[in-house]
Amino acid sequence: MSSQDAALMLPFLANGTLEGAELAQVQAAVENDLSLAAELAALKNMRATMQAENTGFSPGELGLARLMRDIDAPAAQSAAPRARIWQIAAAVLLAVAVGQTALLMQPGDTGSGFELAGETPAAFTVTVAPDTTESALRALLLDAEVEIVSGPSALGLYRLALIEGADINAAKARLQAATTIIESLE
Repeated sequence: MSSQDAALMLPFLANGTLEGAELAQVQAAVENDLSLAAELAALKNMRATMQAENTGFSPGELGLARLMRDIDAPAAQSAAPRARIWQIAAAVLLAVAVGQTALLMQPGDTGSGFELAGETPAAFTVTVAPDTTESALRALLLDAEVEIVSGPSALGLYRLALIEGADINAAKARLQAATTIIESLE
């Protein structure tokens, strides 16, 4: 047995609870190691001091049993109400979820009260000649009854939409006729 193993067994030797081969091994280790012998002496001294203390103020085994009963009693009583509160909270939450689902699943208005905002659909996509002046382009757009809805893009494309009430064929004819201003028309 190593000195470390023997040191771990010293409290049992001091209390007199070791028997047989373990007792012989620990006693042999104590005889061969002075530090183990000193530690065993300190442990025996500590045990004797604790045994000599007056325990007259202690309530004894009956007091300990009563204390343990009192400690366990409130825990058993408070467990039931706490579980009940969680059950009620879960039931309320479930009722809210079911009610919300029922409201959301009702057939009804399919969005006629609103419309999505978005781009105006372009009737034409054009490329403007680089030497065109702003006033010439504006005059052509007014004459063709179209307006720019986006552009110029990175490729120089403009998207044009019809002004309300304009004829698409007449607008296309006017834009195609302006070959000095409009390079391409789609």
